[in-house]
This record gives sequence, structure tokens and C-alpha cells, in this order.
Amino acid sequence: MHPQVGPLAGFVVGWLLAAVLGGGSAVWLLYRSGLTDYQIAVALYSRVAALLIGSKILYLIEAWPAWTADRAAIMAALFSEQMRIPGGILLALAIGPWVARASGVRYLALADTIVPAAGLMILGIRTGCFLEGCCFGTPSTVPWAVRFPAMSEVYAWQQQHGLLSAGLPESLSVHPLQLYFGLAGLLLFAGLAAYQPYKRYEGEILLLFALGFLWSTWLLETMRARPHVLTQHIVLGAAVATTTLTAAIELSRRVRRSTAARITAE
Repeated sequence: MHPQVGPLAGFVVGWLLAAVLGGGSAVWLLYRSGLTDYQIAVALYSRVAALLIGSKILYLIEAWPAWTADRAAIMAALFSEQMRIPGGILLALAIGPWVARASGVRYLALADTIVPAAGLMILGIRTGCFLEGCCFGTPSTVPWAVRFPAMSEVYAWQQQHGLLSAGLPESLSVHPLQLYFGLAGLLLFAGLAAYQPYKRYEGEILLLFALGFLWSTWLLETMRARPHVLTQHIVLGAAVATTTLTAAIELSRRVRRSTAARITAE
């Protein structure tokens, strides 16, 4: 919960963990499915690029126009650690058809294979958020609530809003929201990786990830001390759309099974 971990900033540690955990699990999942080294490289590096670009783009949109004041502000925004992870996840999902075409693998098959790894990537990134002291939750008295030191963003925000008296060594206790996000990512990876051999149709793992990620993110975003309003709206809209699509697919499958059973009986 300090901005520096040795010579590295907390967010840098988080992205390194995301690369090790998310990248390592992605390679394992892709090799397990029988893909070649070339196919793995295309699938992995394209999604990493999409994650970084999409996360930064959503932040820039949400922070508009504050960062456009002058050249220095623009450069600071572009190269800051500020990101909006849902933007990266959504862009990585959006480029999926083109990545599948480039790697010569069916889109839904490839997505089902690699998407559980995003859960461990989220765990790594959110661990960095915790170490950095950003993305903090609202004040809380739950037994697992945490306090952050005087140099942290939490402390500065609470002072700015009159929640802290001057000279206190720590912030008020807050929900460790970063760890909640990380736990959600870990559960997504464990559950989806275990379910992969039992999926009923191509695209089911992708849909389950989208449902779990979007709804958990929207719920947890409501606990953020400094709300990301645009991100909340985008995530909620995507969650509703994904839920509607999933319901339509399940209804269609049920109708087809019922029709097939009736034809067989006749």
C-alpha cells in the first residue's frame, strides 16, 4: 500500500504481475488446446496491445477535456499510470474476429480458450492498484477494511473532502476495493478454466466471462470512493446487452432441442 515497492512504483509491479500471471496462464491454455507458437504469439500479443490501448483510451475519454489544456498536460495524461481496465477488456474482445482470422483459428474457439487468462491478468493489475493506493473504496468499518499511509492517494482524497484531521499518520479505513476486483478475477479464471472441458457450445466460455466480469465490475464500481461515471455506464450497458444475448442463445437452444425431440417422437 505504498507508492514504491523497492525501485518500482506499485502500478508497475501490478502490470508485471499481470504479465506473469495472465500471460503465463494464456500460454498454458493455448498450448493445451494444440495451437502453434505463431498462433499463440498472435493471440497473446494482440490482446496485450488491445488491453493497454483500450484502457488508456477509455481513461482519456472519461477525463476529457481536463487533460487537453496544453502540451504538457496531454503528455502527462498519455504517459500516466491512469487506466480504465474495462476499456481494455472490451477492446480485446472487439478485435477477437480479426485476431482469429490472422491466426487461422475459429474466433469463438480461440476466445473460449484464452479468455479465462484475463482473470489472472486482472488479479495482477489490481494487486498493483492496491500497492499504489489507487482505485480505493469508500470508508468502511468491516473487519478487513484497510488504512493507507500519509503519502497515499486515499489519504490525500480524504483530507481534501474533510474526512481527516491534519497530522494523522494514516487514512480512515476503507474497503480494499482493489482486492475485491482481484478476487473476482481469480474466481473467473478458476471457474472458467475448470468448466472449459464441459462447455456446451463454442462461445459459451466467452459469454460466461463477459457476464461475470461486467456484472462484478459494475457492482464493485459502485463502491469506489471516486466514481468513474462513464466507465460505470459503459460497463452496465455492456452487461445488459450480454445478458440479453445470452438469454436469447439459451432460448434458441431450448427451442431447437424441443423441436428435435418432437420430430424424433413423430
